[in-house]
Amino acid sequence: MRIIVVLLVALLALSGPVSAQAPILQPSADLTPEDVISIQLKALSEAENDPETDSGVARVWAFAHPANRVVTGPLARFKRMLQSAQYRALIGHRSHRMRQVSLSDDKAHFAIKVTSSDGDVFGYSWHLGKVDAGSYKGMWMTTGVALVGKLGRSL
Repeated sequence: MRIIVVLLVALLALSGPVSAQAPILQPSADLTPEDVISIQLKALSEAENDPETDSGVARVWAFAHPANRVVTGPLARFKRMLQSAQYRALIGHRSHRMRQVSLSDDKAHFAIKVTSSDGDVFGYSWHLGKVDAGSYKGMWMTTGVALVGKLGRSL
């Protein structure tokens, strides 16, 4: 039986990804501001499912602008920040909607509505900037996220 399991695992590893499209885990110049926010929100909605590996939190961190990382990092500090009252609704949230507020060549602002895991609805202001130097040059990354407030309860 053990040999069959080992062979199955090896076969799956050799066959490549199970899904047709592997998840994007790193910033890319090909991603739009909407893509970056969608990736981060998906990671946050799934973050509670992986508390041991923190891969969701690490994915959010991967898309944090270098200037933002100086203020919010390192990763362990960023994780603690996400557990604070201001950001807790994002972890394991049920759903989200995004609306573009403004977009220029190097800055983007979106209004995000999140329904938390317990049904409360919160508004967030999500800001992105295009990195102008270094290894992330030309990539959209999150410069800041602020809680606007609790908007009520979902139906």
